Amino acid sequence: MQNRVNLIFKRIYLQKDVLRRESVAMFLEGVGLALEDDCEIAVCAYWQGEIVGCGSLAGNVLKCIAVSPVLQGEGL
Repeated sequence: MQNRVNLIFKRIYLQKDVLRRESVAMFLEGVGLALEDDCEIAVCAYWQGEIVGCGSLAGNVLKCIAVSPVLQGEGL
């Protein structure tokens, strides 16, 4: 892993964007979590075109927060 990782952050409206919702769900499944039905918005970190981190909101509650094992321990 490089010392410097350039991430792109995107806000995803999970109820409206079915394709990106599926991408978020697949990322979470890959790290042993499930995207909960009440999540409305997710903020995802992308590196080299792939999701490497994610956090979601259901109302004012943070849910479904994960970082890819590839970048864990990198100080994100």
